[in-house]
Amino acid sequence: MFSKYASLFSSLILPTLVAADGAFHTASYYVSYVTQFKGTLIVPPRVPSGGTPYVWPGLQPPDNSGNPVGSGDWTITSTSASGQSVSYDFGIQKRLNQALFAVELYDNSWDFGNVVFQDVEVVAETTETSWCTANPQYSDVTIDFEGVSSSQSGGFVTCSIQQVTLSPP
Repeated sequence: MFSKYASLFSSLILPTLVAADGAFHTASYYVSYVTQFKGTLIVPPRVPSGGTPYVWPGLQPPDNSGNPVGSGDWTITSTSASGQSVSYDFGIQKRLNQALFAVELYDNSWDFGNVVFQDVEVVAETTETSWCTANPQYSDVTIDFEGVSSSQSGGFVTCSIQQVTLSPP
């Protein structure tokens, strides 16, 4: 198991600084060109303190200009119950270079436990595989990765991660 000191995406990652009006906890990965990002989010329990936590995987372009169908990032939205899962699969037609896992808090604290993503797959247009097993970039979060592996074929690298766990800092 990789801990917060082990990581993903090193040689192609750039440091991240994210500004938001609320508390923004993120693990962000920069790679040359993400062509696919998929996995499953396990919906965390209800928030005891009230408010709405925003828990999401997403993609952003190099210039943070948003997605081709509107403003903002590529994200998913779900109102699923605690413990249920939500699958996501972003097939990309725009040059996006940041894959991220995020917990965004505005009116509440992180008092609902860990956020878990499973069966994650990031496909990038590159022949370099070391980014999949290198140091992750993260902000105000504790992260653990389990079951990380990579494969390369035809100018693309697939990084497979059995589980990503985000925990309160």
